[in-house]
This record gives sequence, C-alpha cells and structure tokens, in this order.
Amino acid sequence: MKLLWPDCLTKIISADPTLPYSYLPTFDFSDMMTVDYDFIPEATHLLQIEKPQECKYEVRKFL
Repeated sequence: MKLLWPDCLTKIISADPTLPYSYLPTFDFSDMMTVDYDFIPEATHLLQIEKPQECKYEVRKFL
C-alpha cells in the first residue's frame, strides 16, 4: 500500500506540547519533508474551541 504523504502537502496543527498533561506527537515528522508541524501556544487538545482565530490563521497561512 502506497502512502499519500510524499505526494501530498500536509500541515499538522496541534496542542501546546509544553503544557502539563499534554501529549507530544505520536510520530516523529522531522524526516518527512512534506509535513509542516506547528502548535498553538497555550492550547490543549481542544485548540479549535479554545483558540479558533489562531487555528484559522495557521490554516490560511498554510493554504
């Protein structure tokens, strides 16, 4: 099965990994050139509810 990752630009916007009780990304994306990883400071896994403007900004910046 061929993965779409090499042929498809991908952006991951996640919660702040420095907050207590937050989870770090499960995968190491550093070796994947097409994956753009970023996080929203001071946001938990509910980042789209907690910081909707910041999430919208990051998505539009990517597009």
